[in-house]
Amino acid sequence: MKYTRTTSEDPDSVLICENETYSYGGQNYPPGIHEVVLITPEGCDSVVTLTVNSAPVKQTELGAFYLCESDIVMVANTPISCNQQGSQEIVLSQAAYPYCDSIISFDVVCLSLDAYVFDPPILGVDGDTVELDGSNSLVDPSFYPTYFDWFKVNTTSWQWEETVLIT
Repeated sequence: MKYTRTTSEDPDSVLICENETYSYGGQNYPPGIHEVVLITPEGCDSVVTLTVNSAPVKQTELGAFYLCESDIVMVANTPISCNQQGSQEIVLSQAAYPYCDSIISFDVVCLSLDAYVFDPPILGVDGDTVELDGSNSLVDPSFYPTYFDWFKVNTTSWQWEETVLIT
């Protein structure tokens, strides 16, 4: 004897995380709409419609963090430094149903800054300009800004004059 249940007796739709399956009647079902045949202990068939929905795993790409050796950046309440150089992923478990993970990915690039500027001549009566030569530096100013602070001596102390960005 076979009979088919009506849709009012179908199980409630379920929500699972992306790439997971839902177990129902001893079988695992991926997201989608499934006709499920259930057999009673008496050998009768019952057909129900199981709807399995999926929530996507949220993936966020932050790009690259360029850090000096002593820098620390916080990502999802996690301190990141040059100790984690290279490609990184932080997996966060969601606190709400269906408890799907969120993935934050980023790269850590550590900069070894070695800027060197040849000593300029002392400004005096004969000159009022100085050319800075940073050709021995390992820093590309167009990629990583380089600043120079200018000071002058006012009889007994140094006084800041200005900060200049080298491009």
